[in-house]
Amino acid sequence: EYEDQNEKGDKSHVLSILATDGSVYTTVSEVFRRSFMRILEVFGDELPEIEILDGETKNGRTYYDCTAID
Repeated sequence: EYEDQNEKGDKSHVLSILATDGSVYTTVSEVFRRSFMRILEVFGDELPEIEILDGETKNGRTYYDCTAID
C-alpha cells in the first residue's frame, strides 16, 4: 500500500498485489482495498485464492471487489 498524488494534487491510496505467477495488480478502489484487507486480517500469511468480482454502480460505472475462495 502507498499513497500517490496526481497532477491536480489529489491523493489516493494505492494497493499493489504481487500474484504467485509474478503478475502485479494495482488498484485505487477503496471497495476492493477494504475487502482485501479484511481477507488479510482473517487469513494472515495463509492467503487463500482470491476471486475478483465486478458489478455496476447506480451511475452505470463498473466497480471491482474481491472475496476469498474456500
